[in-house]
Amino acid sequence: MNKYKINWNQAPSKQQQFLQDFLYPFWKDKIVLSEFKIPGRNCLLRIDLFNYSGKQAIEFSPKSHHGTFKKTNTKTGETLSEH
Repeated sequence: MNKYKINWNQAPSKQQQFLQDFLYPFWKDKIVLSEFKIPGRNCLLRIDLFNYSGKQAIEFSPKSHHGTFKKTNTKTGETLSEH
């Protein structure tokens, strides 16, 4: 579990660093994990921030991840667009 212990001065993105800076005064004395891999066989899911002491999890998704995307159907070649 030590490899997931949060480094409050380092985050995967600027947006997540902003969130960590906000949470620091509230969570600084807690056991907090960052990019914590969910236990389980062949599980690739991760929790962005996990307050182990308070049993709180935060999945951070900045606005830039909610834009439009294009996906191509591999069978038909048709392009799907979603907002």
